[in-house]
Amino acid sequence: MIIFEGIQNLCLALLAVFLICFALLTHFGTTMLVVIAILMIDVEIVGLMYVWGVSIDSVSVTNLVLAVGLAVDYSVHVAHAFLLAPGRTRNDRVKVATLEMGVPVLHGAASTFCAVMLLSMAGSYIFIVFFKMFFAICLFGVINGLILLPIVLSLIGPGQLDITPPRMPDELANRINKGKAKVIAMPSKAGDRKS
Repeated sequence: MIIFEGIQNLCLALLAVFLICFALLTHFGTTMLVVIAILMIDVEIVGLMYVWGVSIDSVSVTNLVLAVGLAVDYSVHVAHAFLLAPGRTRNDRVKVATLEMGVPVLHGAASTFCAVMLLSMAGSYIFIVFFKMFFAICLFGVINGLILLPIVLSLIGPGQLDITPPRMPDELANRINKGKAKVIAMPSKAGDRKS
């Protein structure tokens, strides 16, 4: 029953991650690469659970489902930076994205690891499993987000997106130029208002 519930919850979590990432990245292929990277992190965690002798129970399955949400940061930031990065080739854009997002992703992993490091000295089974799982999430998240995903993006990543700012309607532009349109500026502070 635990395995069935765990697989069902993992699928629902991955679906939610896909929908949110697709809404924010607006590129299907890149969203699929991010979801595959997150799924791979869970598979790698299950492999490490076997090596450590952690049994599949309600505690470990709950942490596997949590891993889906926590592992998003490691991959989606790099993918988003890749989509917006300037450059003529995919390799140039991967370099820009990794240089731009590498340090913040590492800081995020380090802060998460530091937050759960004290649990390694706990005597409770739940806290020990929690520490092991979060250690694995941080480790595999960084490996997949900063090493594997950039390699895949450099090989099969999408081309550069054409992002142009929206154009102002001609009628509004003409009214602004002729001084017929009113531009209302909000005061920056409450004390800036004039009575």
